[in-house]
Amino acid sequence: MRPKNPSHLTNYAIIFGLAFIFFFVLQYNQTLADPDSFYHAKMALLTEDHGIIKTFPWLSDFTVLGKAYADQHFLYHVFLIPFVSWLHPIAGLKLATVVLASLFVLAFYWLLRRLRVKYAIGFSLLLLLMNPLVFRLSLAKAPSFSLILLTIGIYFIVSRNWKSLLVLSFIYVWAYGGFAVILLTSGLYLLVDVFANLIKKTFNPGPGQPSVIKMLFLRSSWTPLLSSLTGVILGVIINPYFPQNLGYYRYQLFEIGMKNYQQIVRVGGEWYSYAPTSLISDSVFLSIATLIALAVFIYYHKRQTRREVFFLVLAALFFLLTMKSRRYVEYYVPLGCLFSFTVLGAWLKELKFRSYWERFLDLKPRKKILIALVGVYFFVTIPTIIVRGFFLERKDLVNGIPYTKFQEASEWLIDHSQRGDIVFHSSWDEFPILFYHNDVNNYIGGLDLTFNYLYNKDLYQKWVDITTGSMRNNLAETIRNDFHAKYVLVSQNHTAMKNNIRNDGRLEQVYEDSEAVIFKVPCCLTTP
Repeated sequence: MRPKNPSHLTNYAIIFGLAFIFFFVLQYNQTLADPDSFYHAKMALLTEDHGIIKTFPWLSDFTVLGKAYADQHFLYHVFLIPFVSWLHPIAGLKLATVVLASLFVLAFYWLLRRLRVKYAIGFSLLLLLMNPLVFRLSLAKAPSFSLILLTIGIYFIVSRNWKSLLVLSFIYVWAYGGFAVILLTSGLYLLVDVFANLIKKTFNPGPGQPSVIKMLFLRSSWTPLLSSLTGVILGVIINPYFPQNLGYYRYQLFEIGMKNYQQIVRVGGEWYSYAPTSLISDSVFLSIATLIALAVFIYYHKRQTRREVFFLVLAALFFLLTMKSRRYVEYYVPLGCLFSFTVLGAWLKELKFRSYWERFLDLKPRKKILIALVGVYFFVTIPTIIVRGFFLERKDLVNGIPYTKFQEASEWLIDHSQRGDIVFHSSWDEFPILFYHNDVNNYIGGLDLTFNYLYNKDLYQKWVDITTGSMRNNLAETIRNDFHAKYVLVSQNHTAMKNNIRNDGRLEQVYEDSEAVIFKVPCCLTTP
């Protein structure tokens, strides 16, 4: 990824600097938009103190993670260590998020330059206008880490650098739980390459061409998939979590990623569908660029190479996946941009802007005024949309979770409980926050409710019924005998659960603040 001359170095510095300032302003607050961010900060701290975390006792009692745990973002957590150890952990996590998001924009620019796309620097900065992507990059999570690897991997695929692709696929497994995306990308390239070869044979027949069967199994077509598959297999096997990671990947990739129990289990918002109209309007600049690029692609279809077809198919697939789960928008947007910018870059390179300007000067005054008014309209409208989008993004990030949430309640638990005591908490998405502040206690569930559901469906339903307030009787017995909890922590916004416990009268309230109430579960229960 080394630039060829000093002027290119300047371009890289400009791209990184502008992206860094942009994301820094978005992150300059004392909140986190996603509770999972607390988990990542804590895992980095634990990894620094204890090395590789091979077991996860904090969720081992009532989830499948007791027997099948693996740190699916291990290299991401290693990357975070200097940030969370040298600074306040949350400030360090935010700074790391800014750095990774900026590095992704830089990697995208690097890819466009490698592909010899015209106006690469301008196209790369347009990523900062894609609101759904900006929001995902601004979450203190691992998407940027994955996108950097995928961007480099795409270059290795189209440049047929198979050895590097193998190594990158190995690293992908250690860095990000969604490493299957590199296999999917390589597999799509295989399909496009085979299809292009068959089309070439059909419409340009000639002597000496291989048979259809041979074309289906050309080494050059299969090598990218085989290289990435080999790298992934090696990454799974040559792994500190092997073989228990096999069980974890089964749950994470197949049960959660593909099967998805969202009709039964409450899952994170990112797993729900993204309405097509909302996606198109939320990423309006990409939608416009894609429409123009598709028109150019179709009009000049004879000029398009299998590379552009590959980018189109890749973007289309992730558009469909985003319709199923919102989380894939972090892939759809940059891949849609990659297709649009490569096609538009080649088209703009051939346009003769001087001739268009001369033709404009030759127009009658009335037409000049009309065109000028249209230009002024867009000159005013586009910046307005950009500024509005930026402030909406910042508002969403600022109105997140304060980094001190549950801190005082957690400190009380640390002072009054024993290591390993189970805390019955009122929601699965409270776990990362509680875990960040208090790793002395164990918890009921977190990260994904599917882990609880697959462990024990009956216990899962009891937890849901108690926390939602639908279960009013035998609360103390269920919490003590079925969940073996020593304490119950109820967020103040879980009013029904809180009132039901108070009405039961057998759990002693031992702590309360503006965020949570803590009840102690007695050793012996009396009949209510």
